[in-house]
Amino acid sequence: MSAAQKKEIAVTYQCERFDDVIDEVTPHLLRHWDELARNKDEIPLEPDYDAYSALDKAGRLLICTCRDGGKIAGYACYFILPRHPHYNAPWAIADIFWLAPEYRRLHIGTGIFQSLEQALRARGVLVMHTTFKVEHPAAGYLLQSMGHVLIEHGYAKFLGN
Repeated sequence: MSAAQKKEIAVTYQCERFDDVIDEVTPHLLRHWDELARNKDEIPLEPDYDAYSALDKAGRLLICTCRDGGKIAGYACYFILPRHPHYNAPWAIADIFWLAPEYRRLHIGTGIFQSLEQALRARGVLVMHTTFKVEHPAAGYLLQSMGHVLIEHGYAKFLGN
C-alpha cells in the first residue's frame, strides 16, 4: 500500500450484531478460509449461521469489525461464557479474527483488539482467550504488545479418512 493510500484510509472500529453484519462479512470469510484453513478438501466451509445468530441474541457472541470508508476490512468474533466451566468467572474465547492483507502492518489490528477488550470489559468478562494460526506469528506479536500472555500450545490432528 502506498503512502497516498495509507493517508486515504478512514478506519473505524465497532462491535456489531451478527444479523446486521453477516452478509458483508461472508465474502471475507471465504478469503479468510482460503488463506488459513487446513484440510479444505475434507472439511468445507459451512458456518451454522442460525447458531451464531442465536448466540448473538443470547448475549454470548461478540463481533467487532473494522471498516475503511464503511467497507469491512477485518473482524474478530468471540464466544462469551457467562461462567467458564472450570472457574466461576466470565470468559471470552476467540472464534475467528482476520484482517485483509492490504491492511496488515498498519496497526489496524491493534484497534480491533482494543475495541474487543473494551466491549468485553463492559460485559464483565474477566479473561479474553485468543488463539491464532502458527503460520501467522504476527498475530502473537500483536497480542503480546497489548499485554496478552502466551499460556498454552495447541495441537490438532485431522482424524478423517
